[in-house]
Amino acid sequence: MAIDKKINNDGEYDLDRGEVVWNNRSGSLIFVNTTGQERLQLSHFSGANLSFNNKAISMFAPNNSQEMINGTKYSTSVGDSFEQVRKTKEQRVFGDLNMITGSPNFFREPIAENWIESNRQLATAKTSPERNYGGIGNNSGVVFPVDGTPNPTTGCVDGGEWSQNEAQSTLQQQLEDQAAVNTEIESKMGVGGSIKLLSCKQVTLMAGTSPVNYDSGLIVPNARAVTQNYSFNKDTGKVDEVKTGVSVYESKDTSSAIPFGDIHISAGTKLKMQSGSGGADITTSGDMGINSTGRVAIGGAEVVIGSGSGGLSAGRVTIVTENDLFFESDEVVTHHAPYINTVADTQNTLVSPLTLMTNDCHVQGDLRVQGKLHVEGDLHVEGDIVTSGNITCNGSTGITVATGDVIVGNEKVSLVLLEKAVKSLDTSALTVIITPEEDDE
Repeated sequence: MAIDKKINNDGEYDLDRGEVVWNNRSGSLIFVNTTGQERLQLSHFSGANLSFNNKAISMFAPNNSQEMINGTKYSTSVGDSFEQVRKTKEQRVFGDLNMITGSPNFFREPIAENWIESNRQLATAKTSPERNYGGIGNNSGVVFPVDGTPNPTTGCVDGGEWSQNEAQSTLQQQLEDQAAVNTEIESKMGVGGSIKLLSCKQVTLMAGTSPVNYDSGLIVPNARAVTQNYSFNKDTGKVDEVKTGVSVYESKDTSSAIPFGDIHISAGTKLKMQSGSGGADITTSGDMGINSTGRVAIGGAEVVIGSGSGGLSAGRVTIVTENDLFFESDEVVTHHAPYINTVADTQNTLVSPLTLMTNDCHVQGDLRVQGKLHVEGDLHVEGDIVTSGNITCNGSTGITVATGDVIVGNEKVSLVLLEKAVKSLDTSALTVIITPEEDDE
């Protein structure tokens, strides 16, 4: 017997509807064969299931999930990858952990090197001075041309006359021309390639499970002799140098070959670190170096530089510069020590409206005063006194010249000329004691 059935929806002819379900107490296996909605789902009695459909594969574990792979595991996501953990996450790797970001072109082609070399000429133009007074690039060693004349008085660049640097005047056009070249190179770099690590609380970065506290240096007490002061020798009439011993620190390499505990951070362009009001502390039991081929600036509300104290410190601070060492303060500069030595190979200059010495002053050599010499105590000279002005001495014994002459103007004071010499001096409180060599006068 034929059954005639009219189908009003013509689209039904294109659909294949069907579903197969295998059920038992432990779970079920479901096959959905509906066209465009094909689905395969494996479900467990606990609610755990593994589902396959045309858009995604999903797995649900109401309790725990464990994966064990005896061989090698490979996972590739052509699109983005997201992972969310609502409690603690731990990744324990018994070998190396490598995280690499960026386009594969960085590893197949010299993209970074090409960008650096392509922009080198522009960087050199930025480094060059606005005027052609010359100079040397601190890293490249490029010597910039000189076109002009220095200051005729000092011979320095400051205050001289120099021509305009053409490279600086065309810098904007160079930037525009280089932009097209940079765009082509940067297109090979791809999108992204950065690592962003964000923590709402603390970040701990640790290398090695135990700190190494080997000795990194040797402190040698009383190792090197330095000048402590100069002492006047009455027997010889000269000053003698007095030496003292100071400690010396000798650096030793005891930790560079240790196979654990190192942290290396390398920034190809910039390294920036910022901290809040908690501050920043860097502590090490070994040597520490901060070096730069550019300017190093250290600033703060207060800057303290010390070498430590106690038996585990050499107690030395060394500041060395090739050309210029400059100190300036708007208020006070203080040097304090039991002994202070200032050594100048050519000249030591003090420029001040007033120079005050609160105790004795010993001069080994000539003392030239372009003005009046006023002494509130005694003036004792082992050499000559030459004056073209006034000498005022309010001491008890006045002026004593043990060995030498007193010359007033162009005349040498002797026993015969003493009266004339005294008349030319300020005699309000003056006693002149002259001890000449024996003569016939």
